[in-house]
Amino acid sequence: TNILILFLFWRKKIHIINGLGRMRGSKVLRKFLLIFFRIGSSNSSFYVQNYADYRYFKRYCLGPNNLYWSPGSGGVRRITGKTAGIGVVTRKSKLPNQVKSIKKFFYDFNTNNRLVLIGVDECNMFSNAAFKCEAKGFVDQSLIFNDFDCLLIPSGYGEGIPHVFVDAVQSGISIVLSKTDARHFGLRFVKDIDLRVLHPDWVLIEANSHGSDVLSRAYIAKQIKLGCDTLAEHVF
Repeated sequence: TNILILFLFWRKKIHIINGLGRMRGSKVLRKFLLIFFRIGSSNSSFYVQNYADYRYFKRYCLGPNNLYWSPGSGGVRRITGKTAGIGVVTRKSKLPNQVKSIKKFFYDFNTNNRLVLIGVDECNMFSNAAFKCEAKGFVDQSLIFNDFDCLLIPSGYGEGIPHVFVDAVQSGISIVLSKTDARHFGLRFVKDIDLRVLHPDWVLIEANSHGSDVLSRAYIAKQIKLGCDTLAEHVF
């Protein structure tokens, strides 16, 4: 939809772009977007949710007056579980791209903790794994964190910044993700998020019973409503 709206370069508008994702390496897509961003930059504002993509467009395309970084579109607080387990919230079309990252996590930490899959109803991709896997299938959105005490954000699918991640930050559950993803999400610039290095490839965001409002839907919506200048780099 954002790409179609780019063609309306004569209209004043705001674009919210999750990120280039798996297409980050496509030179054709990058060149296409740079052309249309430049055409529409005089009467448009752009919010890029992935920090790495934001830095790219800031360098090659747009000035500071109409390009802003917004870490996600805002999360909501969910019920969190107390039962030990490593949870992955995914879906059938995403999981094949995430399997390698999930297996790497369990291999790197040599943990006997169980893997809990939310959003898929089978564990056949982990049938030969050394760890136990439970597939919960579809659950209500309010209960997606209810069956484990630590959320794993696996790499591989290429989202700009996963919505489940900002929900998890808002909810205060422990989160593990790769150091590369933490860098791409711009987490070192987000206040109230303390990263702890667990492994050369992995970082942890500690559980916080109060959660964090800095990535809440209400806070980010308020900043956008106040005006683009409130979302300049590092404001979060």
